[in-house]
Amino acid sequence: MNQNINEEKKVINIIDSEGKSEEVEVIFSFRFTDLNKKYVVYTKNEQDANENTTIYISEIQEQPNGIPNLIGVATDEEWTRIKNLLRDISKLDAENL
Repeated sequence: MNQNINEEKKVINIIDSEGKSEEVEVIFSFRFTDLNKKYVVYTKNEQDANENTTIYISEIQEQPNGIPNLIGVATDEEWTRIKNLLRDISKLDAENL
C-alpha cells in the first residue's frame, strides 16, 4: 500500500558564529519541562558515508529582542536524555511502518 503524505517542511535560517546565514529544515522541537529548556532537531540534508541524513540538535534560548538563539547542548546529562528520546522516537517509527 502506497501512502502519499503531504507534509509541509518547516525551514528556518540560522546564522553561524561567522555571521553566515544558512537555511535548515526543522525536523521537530521539544522541551524538557524539568530543565525549563527547549531544543530543536534540524538537518542541512547532508548525508554521511552510509547515506544516513545528518541531524543537529541545539538548545533554543529566547533573547530579549524576541529572536531565538541556538546554542550547543550544555551537559552530558542533557545529551543522554536527548539520545534516549531520539531512540524512543525511532523505535515508535519502526513499529508503525
